[in-house]
Amino acid sequence: MAKTRPASHAGSWYSSDPNTLNQQLEGWLQAATRQEGEIRAVITPHAGYDYSGPTAAWAFKQINAETVRRVVLLGPAHHEYVQGCALPYAEIYRTPLGDVAVDVETVAGLGESGAFRRLSAKAEKEEHSLEMQLPYLRKVMGSAAFTLVPIVVGELSVSQQSRYAELLSPLFQQADTVFVISSDFCVMTISALGR
Repeated sequence: MAKTRPASHAGSWYSSDPNTLNQQLEGWLQAATRQEGEIRAVITPHAGYDYSGPTAAWAFKQINAETVRRVVLLGPAHHEYVQGCALPYAEIYRTPLGDVAVDVETVAGLGESGAFRRLSAKAEKEEHSLEMQLPYLRKVMGSAAFTLVPIVVGELSVSQQSRYAELLSPLFQQADTVFVISSDFCVMTISALGR
């Protein structure tokens, strides 16, 4: 049986009711505008949706469900000290709008580099910086199949920053992959290289 991370912040940081959540996200997305061109990365907030929901919509509106098949999700560590970056324990991330499958093959490949540690199930369950992006991802992707590469980012030295950039760069270059970077009350988009 696949290791599953529950939607542990549903019902407190955002609605656990699928209909209510869907209506909220739909309203916020309708109020946002889509930019021209293809997006390679977005930076989105990870506060409770009462505070960050409308702002996050502007970033998620840019994701094209017709072309995206993989999402690399980076979020800062809040509940466990992480030196470097950590890969997920779970293989499935649950949301009130449906499950999101982890790209176990890509995660395993990154793990083989020796540069990542693995999160414990407890630390992964408590971490909200990743979870707050998932209902929006599930919503904007609709019925389109996609996988998730969740990465918790901890304290990084300059040399580690370079090493992780080297490891993640091949994913960034792939046209079917978008990066979602979880931050505090910030929205930014990064267009495709050369455009």
